[in-house]
Amino acid sequence: VLGCLSSLGLRFRDICVQKERKMKRAISGITCFAFNKDFSMVALSPNNEEVHIYKTNSKKDCKKWEPTPTYILTEHTGVVSSIDWCNETGFLLTCAHDRNAYVWSFKEKEDVWEPSLVLLRVNRAATMCRW
Repeated sequence: VLGCLSSLGLRFRDICVQKERKMKRAISGITCFAFNKDFSMVALSPNNEEVHIYKTNSKKDCKKWEPTPTYILTEHTGVVSSIDWCNETGFLLTCAHDRNAYVWSFKEKEDVWEPSLVLLRVNRAATMCRW
């Protein structure tokens, strides 16, 4: 699995090197990742404010995964630092350096992930989250 994720990180880096003049910053590596209950999807952050969700087709060999993200979640404004997928509900929990946490629920009819801001009752930023 780690080899698969590192190859995805290299793929992101190659894309950024090609677009370096336009992006003004390179994506290097993966900040965090989480698999869903049946390992059919993986959510990861390519060291920016996005969460990319890939279909793995329940294959251990990452070469058989979908080559492009099926969904890209873009609600955060800072680098995503933690992702966790709830095995019971299928909700996705993310938090980032923007000091926000979101619970994402999948709407099957619309085929979209809907964010819900989590109200944190702490006086510090939460950069790590778990169910």
